[in-house]
Amino acid sequence: MSPGAFDACVMSKPFFCSEDLWLYEEDGHPLAFAHVGYGGNAAGDALDRSRPLICALCVEPHPKEDLIADQLLTMILEKLRQQPVRDVVMIGSPERCSFYLGMAPGDALMGVVARDYRLQRWIARHAFEAIRPTECWEVDLAGFRPPMDRSQFALRRSTSVVRVLEERHRTWWEAVVLGHTEQIRFQLLTHQQAKVHESIDFWFIDMSIAGIASNTVRLWMPNFPDDTEGRDRVTYLLSEAFRQLQSERFSTVRAIASADQAASVAIFQRLGLRSVETGLVFKHPCHPA
Repeated sequence: MSPGAFDACVMSKPFFCSEDLWLYEEDGHPLAFAHVGYGGNAAGDALDRSRPLICALCVEPHPKEDLIADQLLTMILEKLRQQPVRDVVMIGSPERCSFYLGMAPGDALMGVVARDYRLQRWIARHAFEAIRPTECWEVDLAGFRPPMDRSQFALRRSTSVVRVLEERHRTWWEAVVLGHTEQIRFQLLTHQQAKVHESIDFWFIDMSIAGIASNTVRLWMPNFPDDTEGRDRVTYLLSEAFRQLQSERFSTVRAIASADQAASVAIFQRLGLRSVETGLVFKHPCHPA
């Protein structure tokens, strides 16, 4: 994490508050930091301070690393208990992701990644509970081949895939969270009615931010239909989007989804994406019932 990346992805956000960034120092030397953020409200037009998120907990390898992490978590939870919040989520979830998008493990969207044994050890001491499994899926665009079957051929004859050039955000919240990224939108339109049947959004880190690879494009919050016809449409739309992205400088497409999202998993497998990492979203009840 470079200073420029930290400024662009964290400190430049309009809701960044220095009081939510916790530092642990010994003799003037910083050994750890933790960062608390908040999700957006239901309308997506403001922060919802009842929905906190511990966005980061990083401790330098140290003989006292467990004690340091414990002290930071204890102080953060004590402060949150003084606020009207019901629970706090650990590290990353799409609903509350406010910082570190694309620069933290799991793109800051899949909770605590399975390989982070230190973090799992620290939060276990504070009664965090796993609430949702997550998976990171990837496909190498150089080797991508679209699925070929009757439904896909029929969609090719009856629909068109259009790339939307201008950036459009559904809410203020998404615009701010994605502020350090570039976005791409693809839409599936019928030939006869010119009706938009499906729409998907991709994002990648702005190329001007030094130190972060920008050749990986991510799928933003996949939430696909469960019916067979809807899955076929999304599969075709993603296939055509991947084909267009192949011709550009992108090397990989990545998607983060909950492992219990059966529709997303089925579509990813059909398109040849592979699961490369797993994680868990953890939650701590600040005010147990």
